[in-house]
Amino acid sequence: MPQVNNTKKLTEEQVAKYKEIARVYAQIYKELELLEVEGKKLKNKVRAIADKVKTKKILEEIISKP
Repeated sequence: MPQVNNTKKLTEEQVAKYKEIARVYAQIYKELELLEVEGKKLKNKVRAIADKVKTKKILEEIISKP
């Protein structure tokens, strides 16, 4: 026996509202992806700076040894 579908059709206003919600969620997701990419770039820059600082300290230690 087939199942009866008693759902009501959405009004145009409801459809528009849900489409707007979906658009906002898509925009938020896109912004989060961009932030993740920027975060990775910043993380790499920080690592590069930390490596330079470590290298500088090592060189200073070598130079200062008698």
